[in-house]
Amino acid sequence: MKRENISPSFAEKKVLVVGVGRSGMGVCAVLRKYGCNVTATDNRKSTELPRETASLEEQGVKLALGGHDVSLLDSKELVVLSPGVPRSLELIQEALKRKIPVLSEIEVASELARSPLVAVTGTNGKSTVVTLLGKIFADAGFETAVAGNIGLPLSAVVEDVPPDGVIIVEVSSFQLESILRFHPRVAVLLNITHDHLDRYDGMDSYAAAKARIFSNLTSSDFAVVNADDPLVMQLVAPSAARRFNFSFRERKVESGAFIRGGVFWLRRSGSESEVIKETEVRLKGPHNAWNILACICASAVMGVTAKQMTGPIARFKGLEHRLEEVAEIDGVSFVNDSKATNVDALKYALLSFSDPVVLVAGGRDKNGDFASLRQLVEERVRELVLIGEAAGKMQAAWPGTPAHVADSMEKAVETAFKVARPRETVLLAPGCASFDMFKDYEDRGNVFKAAVLSLVHGRTAERTP
Repeated sequence: MKRENISPSFAEKKVLVVGVGRSGMGVCAVLRKYGCNVTATDNRKSTELPRETASLEEQGVKLALGGHDVSLLDSKELVVLSPGVPRSLELIQEALKRKIPVLSEIEVASELARSPLVAVTGTNGKSTVVTLLGKIFADAGFETAVAGNIGLPLSAVVEDVPPDGVIIVEVSSFQLESILRFHPRVAVLLNITHDHLDRYDGMDSYAAAKARIFSNLTSSDFAVVNADDPLVMQLVAPSAARRFNFSFRERKVESGAFIRGGVFWLRRSGSESEVIKETEVRLKGPHNAWNILACICASAVMGVTAKQMTGPIARFKGLEHRLEEVAEIDGVSFVNDSKATNVDALKYALLSFSDPVVLVAGGRDKNGDFASLRQLVEERVRELVLIGEAAGKMQAAWPGTPAHVADSMEKAVETAFKVARPRETVLLAPGCASFDMFKDYEDRGNVFKAAVLSLVHGRTAERTP
């Protein structure tokens, strides 16, 4: 049933939804709920989408699968674009020529929100931050939902959270490209580094997409930004929002969070509160220190006290596929950081370890500058095991480090274990997309973990009398 007194701008319209992944499925349900005539299109055929096809047909959604014919735009009043579909697609360019609005799922769904939105974007760290924020807000007594690019579409939860709750939304640059009035109460920009340059024509256009998170903020809203990232500070400068900075350097923070004397501090209205000691934090790496600082700021502006933050931060171990400890075999640790899908994420993964690393890396290159990591790789990596399409490029970028090339993840794990020494870490941090060999980064991480556990079982069998 429709909620009373709600008449969203998209109600009763003729809508084309492009892409029937999770966000496409979610927005189709919302559109139908508000009386829209919906057609959904996808490059995949119905035989590749049996569950989606059955569900959409049951909802009364018309389907046009196996391609994107421009005739689908005839009589349409709105196009909703899934994040995996580029705006350069001929269908989308034709919609823009016809002056048909092209919006993202988060734009449509956010119109229905009763509770404030805390939106988080950045090249790296988004999923960790939104997940930890969800735990902090829930622990502080808020009714909470975590949604967006992390997996659960915003449209699936947006109407379920009451006005005194909070929705934390992970938003990607792809989603931000197609917003119009998307208006979070708190907008968090974690960092901007080279990524997705296979989709964008350069850093300027990629950064501009990220900066759109601030485009509708007013002086009643908050921008939480990384003061240690010059590009982030440049992008937030035009915003009217109240600023909360986070930084490793106290002098950069008038209001916000910083680290001093091995302690995470919150500074607000001229007073300081200790949040948590670094020794109490379970997340590894300098990048996760930034993530925690961002969470402190975003929580504080929504009314969470420093004391209320301490417990959730101390208990948080991190996410699957993010520096995830898998096993230790004969003194060799295996760590899964399959979510390290770009060069910067690979850099911070390496910086998280002091003992030598055997690095498993490679995949589908996103025009990453692997050569920029040459010195770090030579300092931190004793041997390389390379996989996927980027193996040759990586080997050429890091000529000073012994390298092995494997044609499967199973072979890569086997090779890495053979060359690793006790007290070393076999680290999966690909620095690339996964789509040359795997369904996604989660699939890649799961295959890595299965290969490691196979080794565990093998070693156990060897010791059995």
